[in-house]
Amino acid sequence: MKTPKKSSSKNKSKSKSKASSPKNSKLNSKNSSKSSSSSRSKRPGSSTFSKSGKPLKKAASFHNKTASHTNPAPAEASQLLEIEFLLGLKDVVKSDLKAAGVFKDARNITETDTTMTFSYFGKLSRLKKVGSILSIYAVKRFTVPRPKALLGHEHWSSLLAFLKDMKQLDTFESFRFSAAGKDSVVFNRLRDDISKALFLRHHDEGDFLLRFRPIENAEGWEVLARVTNRPSSARAWRLCNQAGGLNATVAAAVVSIANIRQTDRIYCPMCGSGTLAIEAARAVGLEHPIVATDISQTSVTCTETNVAAMTFKNTNILISKEDATRTAFDAQSIDLVLVNMPWGDAVSTVEENSDLYPAFFQEMQRILSPQGRILVITHDMRRFESFLNTSSWNYEQKLQVYHGGHYPRVYLLKGPIKGSSSKKGSRT
Repeated sequence: MKTPKKSSSKNKSKSKSKASSPKNSKLNSKNSSKSSSSSRSKRPGSSTFSKSGKPLKKAASFHNKTASHTNPAPAEASQLLEIEFLLGLKDVVKSDLKAAGVFKDARNITETDTTMTFSYFGKLSRLKKVGSILSIYAVKRFTVPRPKALLGHEHWSSLLAFLKDMKQLDTFESFRFSAAGKDSVVFNRLRDDISKALFLRHHDEGDFLLRFRPIENAEGWEVLARVTNRPSSARAWRLCNQAGGLNATVAAAVVSIANIRQTDRIYCPMCGSGTLAIEAARAVGLEHPIVATDISQTSVTCTETNVAAMTFKNTNILISKEDATRTAFDAQSIDLVLVNMPWGDAVSTVEENSDLYPAFFQEMQRILSPQGRILVITHDMRRFESFLNTSSWNYEQKLQVYHGGHYPRVYLLKGPIKGSSSKKGSRT
């Protein structure tokens, strides 16, 4: 039997020398770089989220150079996000985000009066549950002087990977652009190339909204992709709309301010399409059903349609036709009233409001429990405050919000002060 030949120390030395030669080192380095580059190029700009909204645990696709050293980022990937909200709701939105646990997974937060931008490491589902948000966008930034550079191979590959990841977060049938000069030759080419790559048609009302804009206070451009096929404010339950209907994010803000308790008995008079009642049911599971009424049968039917479309059934809503100035409630049987008073334009007139306010609040005084409170939304502030200042109600202005060309105010009222004919409220 032949035994294998042992390698001599001379051969070992020769082999080692050959492997470490400059020529081979260069080759190995090149192959290593190529392998690394290939690995990196598989999913450039990859997303933080899976389609279910859960964070993917992999290397971060976006690195913010100003990351805090005292609060290091978690190991999960981060995604730069921008959320939008109505002017006047920032404090409510921040409170809602904190309650939802969003801030513990957010870094490098910047704010304007209507937006908040941050690197996010958490579950997208947490953000989607915040009712006061208008829209959620994922953001990808490019160090390019103009949009035309996005058509170059490197930037185009990164942009396309980003858009493909965002497309997986919801079901989209078409896309649209929002950008200055969106009808230019460059954006037309981007539109055509994106349409072919994503297998989506372009449409002026497309549900996959893409926004292109210069980066503020920095050189470059950023692309924003809305992560849902509808704005967050467009509730799935809203099948019926009415004139003067309340934006759902404003209703959610009112509910948030109300600090609803599970034991609260809630009444929503003048319910219209049912927005306040439904947002209250969406936010909290209650021991008692919410009662929603309106003097108009059309509004009652509209509310019934929207309530039937609710996917959350943690709280029942009882709907009936009733005059809110003469209710069937027992005395002191209601803990919280949520009401969108007529604004005097789309619904009712300012002259009619002058008669409505005294009659309505006299009835609320009868049915409200000793610790009860009322959240009121109205745009007819002059008449409303004039009435309050000559009444015994203790009130506080909680916020003023932009709403479809109007700036209505939200007031918190607490029980009338016995033995007092007048009590001026505070404005915050």
